[in-house]
Amino acid sequence: MMRDTATESTVRQKYVAIADALDERALRLWAAAESRAIGYGGDALVASATGLARATIRGGREEISVGSAVERRQRRPGAGRKPLTRTQEGWVAALEAPVSPTTRGDPMSPLTRDLAAAVERQGFRVSHTSVGGKLHELDYSLHVLRKHRDTFHGDWNYEFRTALKF
Repeated sequence: MMRDTATESTVRQKYVAIADALDERALRLWAAAESRAIGYGGDALVASATGLARATIRGGREEISVGSAVERRQRRPGAGRKPLTRTQEGWVAALEAPVSPTTRGDPMSPLTRDLAAAVERQGFRVSHTSVGGKLHELDYSLHVLRKHRDTFHGDWNYEFRTALKF
């Protein structure tokens, strides 16, 4: 069978025009609809024009034929990574143990990495980004205040007197 380059070019132009606006599910359904409209050889032509796998297009056609294309879900219920609080119970308590409410620090500093390492030494697998996110959820401030009472030396005018040499 001869390859239909005109149709492939048209599908490619459509794909380039809308690909950035669609999520993975909508893209799969669009590719399946294009394939069905083309008919025999549509999966191969759409796959060639878009770079999508034939299995992806076939899955989209199945979704359309079953009627699950109407659902608003990206993936099946229960799919995706489970939260750390479900897969590793107790890691939040292990995180809060070394952190005091008055801890200050920069979110990009080694603080979150050090805390992640401390939690990992207790047998949990967590990343520094998970630690930073959980600290934020728990209302810990990760930013250092520019001026803090610890730096106050008691004489407000000291800075001015030393600068002007009174």
